[in-house]
Amino acid sequence: MFGLRKVNRNTHTFETTFQNWKENGEDVALLMPEFSAKWLPIAEESGSWSGWVLLGEIFPLISSELAGMALMPEMERLIGECLSLSSSPLNLKHPELKYNRLRVGKVFDGVLSPAQPLIRIWTGELNLWLDKVTVCQYGNAPALDKKSLYCSIHFVIGFSKTCYRSLVDIEVGDVLLISNNLAYA
Repeated sequence: MFGLRKVNRNTHTFETTFQNWKENGEDVALLMPEFSAKWLPIAEESGSWSGWVLLGEIFPLISSELAGMALMPEMERLIGECLSLSSSPLNLKHPELKYNRLRVGKVFDGVLSPAQPLIRIWTGELNLWLDKVTVCQYGNAPALDKKSLYCSIHFVIGFSKTCYRSLVDIEVGDVLLISNNLAYA
């Protein structure tokens, strides 16, 4: 009998992306940020990823003159506007983090308390603390070894019976619905 489990797509892509980056030698960690700071929420316009950056790390990227003005409250608002209006304000080299435009929220001053650990990745310019990644690269995914299946499987799609050939054609991303005839007896 096969057991089925529900897989949350967002959690799966988040964890897979973290593992891929870690295996590729990126400066990445799964952490809970336990320090007080000024955080700027940023996200890809369509929502494919979102996260936080430390406001202090943003100032030098935009202008070295702004780094000295970082303590002025008006500068926080201007930084957010500058990031939102620029076509490519951050150099994010990972394909999972591509963006056309960034959405930037209001500065949060304090300790972040997310529901789950965040992916902290060094982008080459700053640390990006990701709480959501919905696009995942499956280039490193192991191939399905069809010969390692040790029991016979009967496939039914709708009302049509299928053959062993359908098992050969299974690829990453396919959905299999598996049932046990004994469950219907």
